[in-house]
Amino acid sequence: MSLGLKIRELRERKGLSQEQLADEIGVKKSSVSLWELDKTSPRPKLIIELAKYFEVDVDYLYTINSPKLDESQEIRGLKEALGDISSKLYKEQEKNKVLRKEIFNLKKKLEDMGVKWTGTE
Repeated sequence: MSLGLKIRELRERKGLSQEQLADEIGVKKSSVSLWELDKTSPRPKLIIELAKYFEVDVDYLYTINSPKLDESQEIRGLKEALGDISSKLYKEQEKNKVLRKEIFNLKKKLEDMGVKWTGTE
């Protein structure tokens, strides 16, 4: 997605007209129009202002082939969920290590007493 389309999408999500966005960041309406048509691009300083205003990463605005905003948010959500699950799995694995060690120690005590444990008793 081009920079112009991203600016337009972000502006529309906030329910702003081109003129309202222009007023918010201190440029002319015609500048916003030209950006959205990909005729010109904002100066780097304005890219930073736009990123702050729309609460997105500067990289999102600069990256031409980045996913749409909805996809980007979905990806972040999926990564977060995956991280949570991975964390839970790691904790469970740690618990399992402790349990395996306890089982081993109990089996050893039984063997030391001359009792064989088959796991079905």
